[in-house]
Amino acid sequence: MAPSRPLDSDCLLHGRLPVNLPALTVSVAEMLATLRQVAGEAVARLVTVTPDPAIEAIVAS
Repeated sequence: MAPSRPLDSDCLLHGRLPVNLPALTVSVAEMLATLRQVAGEAVARLVTVTPDPAIEAIVAS
C-alpha cells in the first residue's frame, strides 16, 4: 500500500517496531495430521490432548 501523498517527516515511524505478518491458521487436528504424515503413527501417538481452561479462556475471548 502506498500513501496517496508524501508523508511529513514527523509522521514517519522510527526505531524497532513490531510488524504483524499475515496469519497462518492451523487447527490442532491439522498439526497432528501433519505430524503423523512426517514422523509416523508411533510418534503421533506420543501426543496427548488435554484441555487447558486457561488457554481455552484466551482463545474464546
